[in-house]
Amino acid sequence: MTTSFELRTQSRSGLRKRAGWFARLLIAIMALAWLVSLIDPQQIINAWQRISPGYFVLASALWFANLGLQVYKWHLIINSASRQVSLRDSARSLFGSYTLGIITPGRWGEIGRALFLPDCDWKTVSWLAFFDRATNALAIIFLGAIGFLLYPALLERAAGSASYTIATLVGLLLLLPVLVVLIPALRRRVAGWLQARYPQSAWPQLLHMTPRSGLLLRTSAIAFAFAFVFAVQQVLLVRGFSVGLAMVPGVFAVFAIHTIKTLLPVSFGDLGIREGTTALLLASQEVPAAVSVSAALLLFFINVAIPALIGIPFVLTAKKTEAE
Repeated sequence: MTTSFELRTQSRSGLRKRAGWFARLLIAIMALAWLVSLIDPQQIINAWQRISPGYFVLASALWFANLGLQVYKWHLIINSASRQVSLRDSARSLFGSYTLGIITPGRWGEIGRALFLPDCDWKTVSWLAFFDRATNALAIIFLGAIGFLLYPALLERAAGSASYTIATLVGLLLLLPVLVVLIPALRRRVAGWLQARYPQSAWPQLLHMTPRSGLLLRTSAIAFAFAFVFAVQQVLLVRGFSVGLAMVPGVFAVFAIHTIKTLLPVSFGDLGIREGTTALLLASQEVPAAVSVSAALLLFFINVAIPALIGIPFVLTAKKTEAE
């Protein structure tokens, strides 16, 4: 029986969640409004008048590779836990999680994929979804760190005088998971600690199976491929506005942009943070702010908003099933 104290606690928790949701939405709106205020509307109009449709078609076509890689990666991960899930159910849970993720900072709402998988252990599935998201994030941060090293102007624009301190911290952040994977004794110790601390977690199981099945190697390879696909998409979108952005420096600039976005998950759907960072860093490649912001919003629409729209029926169906 629920006590009045528990009801008050749940009510306060609900209020905090709603307040946090509105705060993140406000941050996104303010960030976008501030960014737009800095750009002359005529520059945006001029940018859209010079579009080259072929680049937009190529960027849109890569959407299939982008989503295909993610569905296949999630399918590998979910079936690594000795649970035979069909590819269709894996895709359904991924698209549904996009709908949940679009309203959360850093899109971490995507770990709620258990909602779309019948008869599953939600704790295990949530940890597996977290593992999926974490491998993507680490791949992006790793590639972003390389981008900062290859193009110091990106790091100076992003962090100014604190650039080397931030670079050191990011390096340490990347070093720990690499050591865990490469050193068996350390991996066993970490797995044992996780097993004792979080007995329902899937992480110990994943760490133990990594040397045997190569799960981490395969998922990491897919995560890197996924990162390159969306980076090429963004460069193509910039080129679509008739701006001559070179492919290699442009791709690594995109990695740097998404590294900062990943480390600063504070706004609604990352809106404002992503566009502001894009305008800041692509300026080092002489890309006008109007083009940077337009390309970033188009990439968001293609890669995030469209899958989230596809996932809406799955969310509604899942809620109806849960209610029944």
